[in-house]
Parts: sequence; C-alpha cells; structure tokens
Amino acid sequence: LFLDEIGNLPLRLQPKLLTVLEQRQVTPVGANKPVPVNIRVIAATNLPPEKLRDESHFRQDLLFRLNTVEIDLPPLRERREDIPQLLDHYLQHYAKRYGRPVPVLSPATRVTLLEHDWPGNVRALRHALERAVILARDAPLEPEDFSLVRAMPRIAPAAVVPPPPRPSEDLNLDRAERRMVEEALKKHGYNISLAAAELGLSRAALYRRMEQHGL
Repeated sequence: LFLDEIGNLPLRLQPKLLTVLEQRQVTPVGANKPVPVNIRVIAATNLPPEKLRDESHFRQDLLFRLNTVEIDLPPLRERREDIPQLLDHYLQHYAKRYGRPVPVLSPATRVTLLEHDWPGNVRALRHALERAVILARDAPLEPEDFSLVRAMPRIAPAAVVPPPPRPSEDLNLDRAERRMVEEALKKHGYNISLAAAELGLSRAALYRRMEQHGL
C-alpha cells in the first residue's frame, strides 16, 4: 500500500492509521466486524526531517512504525541521469493512454528537458509530457512545445526587460489567477496538495488551472 504525502495526514487521523498498522485489521464502511489485512506499507513525504519529527505536526509513534527502512530520494535536478529513461517511459505511457503515436523529441528538446531544474520533480516532468502528447503534431516536438520554456525565457544580456506590473496595477482576472497559482506552487515547491489547500481548491481543480495557464 503506497501512502503518498503522508506528512499531510491530519493529526486527528494519524491514530487511526497507527491502529491499523499495529492491529493489522480494518473495519470496512458499513460493517461491524474488523477484517484482517496483510499489507506492506510504503509512505512518501516532501516534508523536511525536522518538521516530520515535530510532535505537534506528526505523531512520533506513527513515524517509528513507518520508517523501518528510510530512503532519501534526491530531487530530480540532482539525478539528471534518470531523466532520459523517464522521458521515454512517460511518452509511451501517455501515447497509449490517449491513443496517439509516440511523439519524437528533437535533439534540442532532449537537451532542454535534461537541463531543466524540474522544481516539481517527476510530477512536473510527467505533467509536461502528458500535455505534450495531447497537443503533439506529426513533427518532432521542439522546446517551444513545452510550457516550461515560456516560464524561463532566454534573454540576451543587452536586452532591456520592462519590470512586470505590480499586482495593484494589473487588474486582469486571468493574469491575476495565473500569478496566484504560480506563487502558490513555488511557495510549496510544486507540492500540489499544499498549493491546492492554500488556494482553497481541490487537487483536480488546481490541475485544471495549471493546464489552463500552461503551468
């Protein structure tokens, strides 16, 4: 059983999970008798270790039960050698899902995707590739086919770039929403659950707005 974002589990629910792990049984909804479960648990979190070990945020007895074997997975930017295999895997995966031919990446695109820092790690890469498969043309995909290129434009040293308008000066609702979504994502390191909670949205609603604004 894979429990993603375990660090976001509310304190009031953590004793319930601990009870399941200790007793190895659950009571299904609508039933009045517990049933045994035989599972191995893998849990993941983006929380820093000091916050995860804060008793006011996460029960230490539950942490003790979960981290029998602890694996520290570095961010994707620190293991770029994994990116080529991830590209090939997700291009094939989404092409099969949407009934599309597997897109071809131009050499320049592969270099761009390999050099990108991917602040959202594999989730961000996966989202970018899913969007590319959906919008793919017959020609090889070029760097400009990925929204991440627009997010970090290359500017000549001599170019003069006007400062962005202050929020109080730009009253366009569409641009304001994009700014808020982008700021929430950056603030929480592209953790979709935390960003959605801050914006008062569901994860699905946040994904729709990210797609709408090319984030």
